[in-house]
Amino acid sequence: MLLVGRLDLSCVGRLRDAVLLASHETTNYVAVEASRVTAVDGVGLRTLIACRRLATALGVQMVIVRPSAPLFTRLASTGLLRTFRVSGRHSTPDRGVPLSSRRAAAGR
Repeated sequence: MLLVGRLDLSCVGRLRDAVLLASHETTNYVAVEASRVTAVDGVGLRTLIACRRLATALGVQMVIVRPSAPLFTRLASTGLLRTFRVSGRHSTPDRGVPLSSRRAAAGR
């Protein structure tokens, strides 16, 4: 899946639902392509943690692929790089998950 925009309170439900759906569609891992995340706050980080726990509970590993500079910086500064599997490998996501409510409304 491809994340686009701000990772904050406005995206909690959409991101959780996307990870849940992707976890049911695979047996190995969920790749979260994050190169287009423009900003991330504490709620966004907690959402990523919750999504990782959800995937793990379903027997699937969540991998953050190509995190953007803002996301990588937040993961590094909070020590979460040790928690998440982060990969620089290129992903070929089939659909984007718009993060901000404005993007979601515009995409309808």
